[in-house]
Amino acid sequence: MTRTELLAKRLDEWFFDGIEVKDLDPEVRWILNAANLTTGVRFTFERDVFGDYTTGLAPTSGTGLKLSLAVAASAAVPGAFPPVVLDGAHFPCATHAPVLLLTGERTTTPDWRPSTANATATPSCSSSTPEAS
Repeated sequence: MTRTELLAKRLDEWFFDGIEVKDLDPEVRWILNAANLTTGVRFTFERDVFGDYTTGLAPTSGTGLKLSLAVAASAAVPGAFPPVVLDGAHFPCATHAPVLLLTGERTTTPDWRPSTANATATPSCSSSTPEAS
């Protein structure tokens, strides 16, 4: 268990009592930000979806994604708290396994598979990056 996973476990015990991201109040727009260490872009956890503009947005429903894990991912700092790995999440724009930053090799997550969705069916997919303001 990594320190980040331990942090998520303690946050769950102390504050969140097992609540999942999908169960947050729908009257409020909840946004938790982290970083995608594979692409370097902002990774967002919201009540209904999670992801970023390079991988697309995956629905939170049915994933069992706990609020404590999203908060721990937001608090992850390289060197102190390692990044959270979201195994089993299938993002609509992911076409290949992510590259590990340390080795440059593809991940070997057993349940990773490329998405069968195409960009026309998933409007959140984009091949271009937004310009910085």
